[in-house]
Amino acid sequence: MKKVISVLLLMPPVMVTAWVLHRALWVPDNHIGFEPSLFMGVAVSSLIAAALSRSRLRWIALGVSLVTVGVIAGAIHFNLLLQYEEWIRLGMPDKPSWAALGR
Repeated sequence: MKKVISVLLLMPPVMVTAWVLHRALWVPDNHIGFEPSLFMGVAVSSLIAAALSRSRLRWIALGVSLVTVGVIAGAIHFNLLLQYEEWIRLGMPDKPSWAALGR
């Protein structure tokens, strides 16, 4: 039962990471209406999954947590995903040219 709960707890961080990557690489706008760093809180569920599990699943959960935080931090750092007010404050920067991989 713990294994099932642990796997279910891994789904939100994986989905958030996939959404951020999709938004960063395939959507032309680089701003959204809310603070993207709030998504880092989803990584807590994978840490809970790591605490509930043993063996290999624990390391997978820790890896998912690190990847989630890293992808979100990278998207913010490289201006791929910014809050609208922050985007305006920075002078409405365009996405980097290398971010057009999916388009």
